[in-house]
Amino acid sequence: MFEIGDLVKLKRKGVCLSFRDHPDKICGLVVEIERDAFYTYEGDYDDRITVKWLLLDLKEELPEFLLEKITKDT
Repeated sequence: MFEIGDLVKLKRKGVCLSFRDHPDKICGLVVEIERDAFYTYEGDYDDRITVKWLLLDLKEELPEFLLEKITKDT
C-alpha cells in the first residue's frame, strides 16, 4: 500500500513491461492515488498510482503492482 509522498521505483524483474522501462526512471514521487481502480486476476483490487519521475519531470499513472517503495535498504 502506497501513500502520497512515498519514493518509489519500477520493479525491474518480471512484471515491468519494456515500454514502461526507461533508464532515467530511477526514483519517483507518489503524487496521487486512486484506490481500488483495477480489478485483478486474483479477484482483489489494486490502486492506480500517479508517479512524478524526478529526473524526467514526467507524470505517469501506473498500477501499484509495477512499483516498489524505496527504503534505506534499497
